Amino acid sequence: MGKATNISGNTNFSLNITELTEGTTYYVKAYATNLKGTSYGTEERYTTLVITLPNVILSSITNPTSNSAIGCGNVTFTGNAMVTKRGVCWNINGNPTLQNCLGFTEDGMGTGSFTSIISGLSASTTYYVRAYATNSNGVAYSEDDIGFTTLEPWLGGNSSTLNHIAGMVAQ
Repeated sequence: MGKATNISGNTNFSLNITELTEGTTYYVKAYATNLKGTSYGTEERYTTLVITLPNVILSSITNPTSNSAIGCGNVTFTGNAMVTKRGVCWNINGNPTLQNCLGFTEDGMGTGSFTSIISGLSASTTYYVRAYATNSNGVAYSEDDIGFTTLEPWLGGNSSTLNHIAGMVAQ
């Protein structure tokens, strides 16, 4: 825990108290000592927060192509700690995690909505996607995964060319 020393004069000061136990009540009192003795401030009571896993949801999977899709998620609660990573992960078996996924995205930090570009997929394949969020307590996943199937590839390859020669139009 912190202790401020050697502050002199009529000075405002602040103190960062560290190494506290989560979910514990602490009582704090400022004091000052001079030649006449020690004077104490008002006792303040603080209870540290309990850190839990964040809450994250997967809102939708949109715009599937033969090799990509877009995932939309939302971190609605931090778990009382900073969310340091968020995104989506996917696999072909269901209930993907960062340990069993074929791929994942990292789409920022903190709470709020995010959009993930899911790429490098195979055509005509069913994938399952879940959102995730990480804080100091660990990784949380959206409750349910969303399945979708990528589109079939173009019959003529990856691109198609159409040539049109303009001519007379019948009236």
